[in-house]
Amino acid sequence: MKYINEILIVDDEQMNIDAITLMLKNKEINITSANNGFQALDLIKQQNFDVIISDVRMPGMSGLELLKKVREISLKPEFIVITAYSKISDAVAAVKNGAFDYIEKPFSRDALEVTLEKVNREKALKAENILLKEKFHDKYKFENIIGKNQEIQNIFEIIKVISKTTATVLIQGKSGTGKEMIANAIHTHSNRANNNFVKLNCAALPENLVESELFGYEKGAFTGANKTHIGKFEYANHGTILLDEISELRFDLQAKLLRFLQEKEFTRVGGNTPIKVDVRVITTTNKDLEQLVAENKFREDLFYRLNVVKIQLPNLNDRKNDIPLLTYHFIDKYSKKYNKNIKNISLEGMKLLEKHNWNGNVRELENTIEQAVLFCDKEVISSRYLRLENYNFLSAQNNIFDSDITIAELEKRKILKTLKKYMGNKTKAAEILGITTRTLRNKLKTYSQQIQDED
Repeated sequence: MKYINEILIVDDEQMNIDAITLMLKNKEINITSANNGFQALDLIKQQNFDVIISDVRMPGMSGLELLKKVREISLKPEFIVITAYSKISDAVAAVKNGAFDYIEKPFSRDALEVTLEKVNREKALKAENILLKEKFHDKYKFENIIGKNQEIQNIFEIIKVISKTTATVLIQGKSGTGKEMIANAIHTHSNRANNNFVKLNCAALPENLVESELFGYEKGAFTGANKTHIGKFEYANHGTILLDEISELRFDLQAKLLRFLQEKEFTRVGGNTPIKVDVRVITTTNKDLEQLVAENKFREDLFYRLNVVKIQLPNLNDRKNDIPLLTYHFIDKYSKKYNKNIKNISLEGMKLLEKHNWNGNVRELENTIEQAVLFCDKEVISSRYLRLENYNFLSAQNNIFDSDITIAELEKRKILKTLKKYMGNKTKAAEILGITTRTLRNKLKTYSQQIQDED
């Protein structure tokens, strides 16, 4: 257990301390013990412990009281409480007050090892969190674009090269992949950074307004044109213009855009005087422009004018190794926004994010983390705050979704399949399922009763 080196065992019965020490004999872990809470506190003030394992019911100072005092001193050691089955409410109270987990008496070596392995993984996750935060400002962050995936790293390099040029750029990618961020990064690192960065969504405007928005119009050009209107190209002079969803541009306007790219001039609607401007053009689309060209839905000559530099953004499902990095970035971002003190996400929560099918890409992940931060009242986001409605990973594993199956039946099948996979080991199965051993036993008891009732 790489991240667990020092453990403090607190119990008023020496035989329990000896039993735990024996269970951990071959784990290369330094064991320290205390027979009461007061002695434990003295040790904690003098020495750094990775894990504290404490009985709940002790004379003088209970395990719950010890936990509260430990948290006043340090957040570092993970706290595990030991309790009798009949006193399970004590353990629940301890977890609510910051304990990592609890173990029921009498417990086996397997139960102890599984719990400590969970602690080890949690600590590994925290260590990775610190490492990732340290790297935000160098290798893995470019403006607000986050990623260690090789495709994203390659895009960073492309941006650095093309930013200083005037070449037109076509950015392709599904919705939510960060196309606008890439365009903004190109402008920010260009020689035009001190001038306007103008955006126009070609799909958001009514077709009859796109031309006047792009090129502007003269007073009296049409009914309601009471004064001259400066268009986006004119406003972006010496800067950059982003034409979002360029695939939605009307065919006749494609010809006018092509003419502008060739001649660097345009005429306002209702006007006769050509206006010259110096504008860098960046376009984005969530469609395959080459396919649209082949279908005669987009001008081929315009495509080649726009496609001087092409940046293809990968889907989040194709760069899932970036999910931890992005998650920590969004936790940090929204913790500051909502004045929260959230530092981490649980191991189970991260697993859930990595299994999820991100059809909405990075934007969906960001929205998920923002919502979790908003509702989370602890320092660590647990899986219950991740309101994900996509269960495709279960479907892929079990292939059991149909119109008649209930959620309860789905849960039952998942539990029984997991239990079978681990040859009846309830402790291991409970860990994999993300529930307590006690909850698993209660579920199995319910299933057994259902079978008896059916008979």
